[in-house]
Amino acid sequence: MAATTDGPMREVITPAQAAALLQIHVKTVYRLARQGVLPGHQIGRRWRFSRTEILALMSRRRTDGAHNGHATADHSEPPPDAP
Repeated sequence: MAATTDGPMREVITPAQAAALLQIHVKTVYRLARQGVLPGHQIGRRWRFSRTEILALMSRRRTDGAHNGHATADHSEPPPDAP
C-alpha cells in the first residue's frame, strides 16, 4: 500500500524542514533536539519532527513571552540606554 500525503504522516518533517519552519540553522535544530528543547524523535541516527508540535511550541513560547515581555518585544530600535 502506497503512502499518501493525507493524515499524520504528512506532519512528519525532517531537520532541514524544521529549520526552515523555525528560520534557524539546521545544526541548531539538532542541538535543540538533543537538549530536549525541540520535540522530536531519533530513529536510528535520523531525527524526525512533528510540524504540529513545533508550531504548538512556537505558539506557547510566543504566548509565554508576551506575558513576560520577551517574545513580542520590538528589537528594530536600540534600547533607550544604548550608546
